[in-house]
Amino acid sequence: MDNKKKAALLKENYKQWKQDALNNKGFFVIFNGFLEEGKLRSISGGALKLYIFLGIRSNNLTGESFYTVKQIAQYFLTSERTVSNWIRELEKMNLILRLQLKYNGVTHTFLNPYKTSQNRKSNR
Repeated sequence: MDNKKKAALLKENYKQWKQDALNNKGFFVIFNGFLEEGKLRSISGGALKLYIFLGIRSNNLTGESFYTVKQIAQYFLTSERTVSNWIRELEKMNLILRLQLKYNGVTHTFLNPYKTSQNRKSNR
């Protein structure tokens, strides 16, 4: 198979994979603004992993999730202190906000909106 046919197959596979995921699976979108605002350049790898985890695990309509620092640390096989540092970084970048809605209640993590993008330019 020549490279043009391989490229066409790769494009079709990606198109089908993405369409299936959008129609039938959960998903988390990271808009182009994440790149354009410099968030991608300045975020640490650990905080980015946590942001993606929270995005995938959050309610698609509200951006809300309910994970403790301990649960997150267990998932990532790291210390609670490390997770707390990642959370502080995400809060400082205004990507998340964590709130307790009741005294001694669970902590709710909310994903904050950020600028989505300038008008999209074609890659063609």
